Amino acid sequence: MKRCLLLVLLTMLCNQVTANALPDQNSKSLSIGWNMWYPYQYFDKDKGVVGLDVDITKAVAKAAGYDIQFSKIPWKRHLKLLKTGGIDLSAGSSFTKERANYVLYSKPYRKEVAALFVQTGRYQEINQQIIDLTDFTKNQYKIAIEEGYFYGEKFESLTRHPAVKKRLYKTLSLETNIEKLMNRQIDVIVADPVTVKAFEKKYNLQGQLARLSTPVYESEIYFMLSKNSQSKETLKKINLAIVELEKSGVLNCLINQWGGLALD
Repeated sequence: MKRCLLLVLLTMLCNQVTANALPDQNSKSLSIGWNMWYPYQYFDKDKGVVGLDVDITKAVAKAAGYDIQFSKIPWKRHLKLLKTGGIDLSAGSSFTKERANYVLYSKPYRKEVAALFVQTGRYQEINQQIIDLTDFTKNQYKIAIEEGYFYGEKFESLTRHPAVKKRLYKTLSLETNIEKLMNRQIDVIVADPVTVKAFEKKYNLQGQLARLSTPVYESEIYFMLSKNSQSKETLKKINLAIVELEKSGVLNCLINQWGGLALD
């Protein structure tokens, strides 16, 4: 009962401090894409576009003096639009040198991890075989990832290995990967533990997925601003807003509310 009350109070506090993060400053509009990425970005039939990154984006935009216009866009197309200036902003982004050619990166605002997951009943078998990511070159395990996402330089290098490349499956959603894993069409999936935990709860899969010991990737997460549509002045305002939300406690409040990973 006390835990439930605490969660209710925390939710009310987050909503209040987000709404009052900073006053609007002659708001201008920024366009941002979103795609299904539970619990960071998703559509609720009663509330519209919601999620951890959605709440943080709204709070940062309000603090920086911007309105936000959300559009549902597949991730690969989102990146192309950032290149051309067809869209202004992206949330939930890891840093890559290639993207830095066409976007401005904000200060980091949260942390993200990628890990390996298997069916619980196969944990002992596979965990003993995969001590390091390079061990995938020595066995026949099939791996599934979500297309367009970055899982770190070491994993990217692994995907180019001939022995791994022919056993690597790229799909459009974690839902598809979990379904294939449960049907034993694949052996291992690469995913964010926060997302996996949310899916376990949503689809009543608690106890059916196990995380392997081998680490994949840990990264700070940023906003990306299109160099073709936004200036360093916009970036400065976004960064100042992130700092203000960190100092006020709003940022950690939102991250904790959604079960995300705060920066150390």
